[in-house]
Amino acid sequence: MDRRHFNKQLLTVGAAYSIYPQYSTFMNEITKMNQLKPGDTVGLIAPSGPLKDDRFEKAFQTMERFGLVVKYSENIYKKYGYLAGTDEERLADIHAMYSDKSVKAIWCLRGGYGTARLLDDLDYKLIKANPKPIIGYSDITALLLAIYQKTGQQGFHANIAASDYTDFTFKHTYEMLMGERKEFIFEADTQEDKGIVYEPYTITPGIAEGPLIGGNLTLLASMVGTKYNPNYKNKIVFIEDVGEKPYRVDRMLVQMLQGTDLAKAAGIVFGHFVDCNGEDEAFTFTLRETLTKLIQPLKIPAYYGAPFGHRKDIAPIPIGGNGSIDAEKMQLMIAI
Repeated sequence: MDRRHFNKQLLTVGAAYSIYPQYSTFMNEITKMNQLKPGDTVGLIAPSGPLKDDRFEKAFQTMERFGLVVKYSENIYKKYGYLAGTDEERLADIHAMYSDKSVKAIWCLRGGYGTARLLDDLDYKLIKANPKPIIGYSDITALLLAIYQKTGQQGFHANIAASDYTDFTFKHTYEMLMGERKEFIFEADTQEDKGIVYEPYTITPGIAEGPLIGGNLTLLASMVGTKYNPNYKNKIVFIEDVGEKPYRVDRMLVQMLQGTDLAKAAGIVFGHFVDCNGEDEAFTFTLRETLTKLIQPLKIPAYYGAPFGHRKDIAPIPIGGNGSIDAEKMQLMIAI
């Protein structure tokens, strides 16, 4: 495949789709990661919050299911308040995994809070000299974007190691990180969580393409005004969050619109925002009203309900990879 262009025909299981427009040459801006292979060693780290004891075995079993060998330090078992060890301990694990030539990828055990505390002290020269993908989402957004900004290395906004893996999540994560498949289409879907049904919807119809950038809204807002804040112009921006009421979603998006070039994005795709509706309907906007009121005036393609975020079925997304959205059809297309 010509890496500068997205094929007009992309295949998913049991169906073929026609996609346009073609891609430009932004592929040369990033350091592409090699595919993992069965038998490769991955480093498990806990750069954010601490884990409950039963989650470690789940992470080890998941890596075994992928056919990967696990390497870790005893620091992953640490608990330091709301952090998985001190900043120094968590930094040491990151640097050790990048230094270790046998480690082919770094998989984060969980999110929570804490990665933003590490960004100023990361050894970006070491990281750049030892390219390997880092994998995770939620609070891991800060690591993914800082490393991408400083080194050009591609990480993956994908399920954390200690979480559940549905058949959907496992299949697409395996195929993107370890398979031969290079092109993906992810359809918006209806997601149910704790009895609440989350329906997808178009905010502004249209088709857009560009490099993929984004992650958790809380982390994206916290990076505004810092040297790690990404450039959103002409990008496909993907955004998700959990447990944030509409006024807080409003506040964070307004902060991004005022402090970044988000308004110049090629397109915006929202994952499912689980548990993000107001409790008193008489004194709030719904999440849908909030997103529509803020994003529709931008007049760029946008929709809600792509399969990523704090939900059961999670599609992996390569930071800086080729992205395209059809907001009317509510499709996210990725070429790696």
